[in-house]
Amino acid sequence: MTDDANTKPEFKIVFAPGSFDSFEGTQEELDELVTEITAQLTSGDALAESTPVTAEDWDALPDHVKELLIAEFESLESEQPRARVLH
Repeated sequence: MTDDANTKPEFKIVFAPGSFDSFEGTQEELDELVTEITAQLTSGDALAESTPVTAEDWDALPDHVKELLIAEFESLESEQPRARVLH
């Protein structure tokens, strides 16, 4: 990371093993998807294009996803740095 306040922090995007096990497409399509996801996260477009989660959306999530999200939010609130893994 750099001390320049106008520079975005450097980070590394790592996809957890098995993240794309259910992906149905060619290796080329998967490579394009990973490139697009990485570009959107790096540029900030992913956040800019996101939409809020409604109560109905939350209720529809599987319990294990809710647990992962709650753990992430608690980590942010405690300001304790930890590795973030996309599942």
